[in-house]
Amino acid sequence: MTVRCAAMPNRRRFLSGGASLLATSYAGACQLRLPQVPPELAEMIDVHAHMFNASDLPVERFIRLVFLKLDLPSDGNDAKKLRNEDYVDALIRLLIKLLGAERAPTAVAEIRVLEGLAKPATESSENEIERTFVRRLATYLEDNAAIQDMESPAGNGDKAVRDDLMEAGGTSPATDEAASTMRLGGFRAIAANAFLSNTFVGRALRWFALFKMYRHALVDRWIRDQRALGAKPLLVAPATIDFSCWLQQKVDSKLSDQARVMGLIAAQRKDVAVHGYIAFDPLRAAYFRHNLPEAEFDPLSVVRESLTHHGFLGVKLYPPMGFKPWNNSSSGQADFPPHVRQRLSNIGAELDQSLQALYELCEELDAPILAHATDSNSSHEGYEMRADPYYWRSVFDNCQRLRVCLGHFGRFRAKSAGSNVTTMPAASWEWNLGAYLLEHGEAPIYADLSFWSEALAENGTARRELAKNLTDFIHAFDPDLRHLMFGTDWIMVGIIKDYQAYAQSIIRFLREDCALGDAEVYAIMVGNARRFLGLSEGSGAYRRLQAFHAINGRDMPSL
Repeated sequence: MTVRCAAMPNRRRFLSGGASLLATSYAGACQLRLPQVPPELAEMIDVHAHMFNASDLPVERFIRLVFLKLDLPSDGNDAKKLRNEDYVDALIRLLIKLLGAERAPTAVAEIRVLEGLAKPATESSENEIERTFVRRLATYLEDNAAIQDMESPAGNGDKAVRDDLMEAGGTSPATDEAASTMRLGGFRAIAANAFLSNTFVGRALRWFALFKMYRHALVDRWIRDQRALGAKPLLVAPATIDFSCWLQQKVDSKLSDQARVMGLIAAQRKDVAVHGYIAFDPLRAAYFRHNLPEAEFDPLSVVRESLTHHGFLGVKLYPPMGFKPWNNSSSGQADFPPHVRQRLSNIGAELDQSLQALYELCEELDAPILAHATDSNSSHEGYEMRADPYYWRSVFDNCQRLRVCLGHFGRFRAKSAGSNVTTMPAASWEWNLGAYLLEHGEAPIYADLSFWSEALAENGTARRELAKNLTDFIHAFDPDLRHLMFGTDWIMVGIIKDYQAYAQSIIRFLREDCALGDAEVYAIMVGNARRFLGLSEGSGAYRRLQAFHAINGRDMPSL
């Protein structure tokens, strides 16, 4: 079968009860190392970001996927904790408790705000979310019943999380006697300090607080983060996600409403362009063709509507959920989850049919595709390998006008199914992609450096090895540097240390560790993104944006 194609919180905002301790904690533990970037390199296009909140996600399953596949040093204490299922379970329970019954603003609620029909909810402001998290965290620490339960084997994960919070808050883990006599004000100061700490648990708390915000406020926060260190953001391309059919957990905000929200944000923003990717799930499309209730809506229609009416530039695909970009028909029924096998026969062929329709639509509308392409965040064990660039080759060969970006490039750690060697980096996904580029140098195939936490490593040996792998890749496969692009994976990158300086740290790594020149760095930060996104006059993507802005009474932004 062939595919056919035509920040960190401000301590002054916190509760007065913990203000003095917060000041000490923030000043001592959270200083960023700010790399100096020449002004001419400060322009940036972020081709890979996210502006979703908890109402857009199957929250519990989503957090678990993220925690279990975080790129942390394997010998570090944080990595060891995240390999402990009891600890992960306890941390997820805590985060859901902090999220609260009110969750996050739904897309429908935000549409009313953006259309001027309602005022923003006070409890959804960034300041109030942080205060709420600290108050609830203090109550969690004070809960004597929970402390007693932690003495049982089933509570070991909760005890470990609570001990981490107490230590991050500036005190030794409390005994039952100490906890029973400590006042709530004391716990609140500890909670505030833990929230601001640069420990893993502190970063997890601040990261998850972002998931309660309005999407337009997340865009504000992203812009603030970039400008705080001297960047000049031109465009951010946020991607929505659609995991519900694979994870069997519905979301509070329909994808079509999420698209409307992002369209309103794109229409109202005057400083930085906001045009991203609408999610497409081929499994949902198969369910829809068979009139199954799990489908809920026609995902291909949502894609078309988003691209033609809501200012979206492209489409987001997430193969680690359980599908390959093509040739799923070669897989047997046993290669898919039991709940999918119960609903569909010949699953692989159904997925290919869905993908075929998507690729044809993307070529018709000149819409690029951003695909998750690293071995992480899979819905089931082993599914992460379906993101291998090797599986894209049939698509590249048969859809030669289709622009594709493979996200999260640059780890050089996963063996490609198309490799006949075992040593790295020659066996890696990156090398397999490079071999294809060597034979098809003009192909519109790209890769982004989003959530590239390895490039932020302080270990000199690790940095030198990573820099060598990247420079060897460039020299061998992309000497004109026409295929690599910059992305942050914001807000996901918020879980790593010093994430606010991500853009500047990547620029410094490219210039100093990889010895790339200013023109080469600019190509990665801006130039290649313009070609991938179709931002040149006359392209179909450009005409779609022109029409979108014209309908909204605006001039086309200068990109």
